[in-house]
Amino acid sequence: MLLLRHPRVAAAAVVTMPDPRLGERTCAYVVVEGAELTMSEMQAHFAALGVAKFKWPERIEHLPEIPRTLVGKTDKMRLAADIAQKVSTGSVT
Repeated sequence: MLLLRHPRVAAAAVVTMPDPRLGERTCAYVVVEGAELTMSEMQAHFAALGVAKFKWPERIEHLPEIPRTLVGKTDKMRLAADIAQKVSTGSVT
């Protein structure tokens, strides 16, 4: 995962979030070392890697750790439910 190539990103997961105009967009959940990763820093990181803009996450959520299922996999269902709830209530981080 390209997010993990950023020097301050210790863990990451990407999920879709609802969007009224496009149907869905991409949200990145990250665990970082130090200060929170800004959207500008993430965009500069992806630009330096030569990633096409349509593949860049459009929102960043910071967590102390990525949630896991009982078998140790990333709990993407929990993250997708979290971002859907935040989008529906207009919550911004």
